[in-house]
Amino acid sequence: MNALSAATLHRLEELHNSMKQVLAVLPADALDWSPAQEVNSVAVLVAHVCGSERFWIGEKVGGLTIQRDRDAEFVVRGIDGAELAAMLDDTLAMARSVLGILSLADLTRPAGASKNGFVYDVAWALQHALEHVALHTGHIELMRQWWENH
Repeated sequence: MNALSAATLHRLEELHNSMKQVLAVLPADALDWSPAQEVNSVAVLVAHVCGSERFWIGEKVGGLTIQRDRDAEFVVRGIDGAELAAMLDDTLAMARSVLGILSLADLTRPAGASKNGFVYDVAWALQHALEHVALHTGHIELMRQWWENH
């Protein structure tokens, strides 16, 4: 595994572990709780992180066929902490597999284009995926704090 893939995987592992630590301490009713109408629950955030990571790393970087239903990620309810942790583990295993075969030469390969025409490469997609996971890991930590203090 090249150095960038190894570093990306290491950060993903740390972020997934952080989310799983939150899942381990919150009671079941906290996973679907939200402090306000437009604030996503922990369960929604975990489902969204997994969907996004599979899309960016699995599909855009790894060329896998990911049949993502992004809208469904935002209506998740009633999933227990163990199942959410398993979703994180499965997603990380997928990322590990893709990153394990990624070469440095692959980083400049085109990976897609945005709606406004910005063409991005594999390196950009990897950075975007990692940034997105980190952002929502922070949101999950905040949700834990709000739950514990509400």
